Amino acid sequence: MRLFSSKAGKILAPVAMTVLLGGSAYAFMASNTVNNSSAGTGSGTISGYTVSNISYKLDGSNNNPDGIDSVTFTLTPADGTDPATSVAVWFNGNTAAVASTANKDCSLAANENQPASPATTWTCNVSSLGATAGNGTTLDVAAAH
Repeated sequence: MRLFSSKAGKILAPVAMTVLLGGSAYAFMASNTVNNSSAGTGSGTISGYTVSNISYKLDGSNNNPDGIDSVTFTLTPADGTDPATSVAVWFNGNTAAVASTANKDCSLAANENQPASPATTWTCNVSSLGATAGNGTTLDVAAAH
């Protein structure tokens, strides 16, 4: 007595082989480990700084007697907390000519290593910006902590 007809055997044999090979291939698949990660958004108040005690040092040379060599100023955080750690300055809205801490043009003034208060005094070498006592009508300062 036959259990399967030849037609059923021709269909069941490939199906059985597929299940057997598919199952064994699954057993040998590599697994990946993905660590937990985070993403998100947030917001905070941008309080700004007060700029005070501004003073300019002129070149004074025969080549450019009214050229501004440097500017010194004090930055005090409006919220009274974090002192500025980077600054940038430019004149008359000309953001194409900027002196900054990133360019190593601005640094904390002498004796400002670790200020006791959040106010910090900065000096920026601005001689390369081309500002003069005659045309330097607006000083723009950007600061961040």
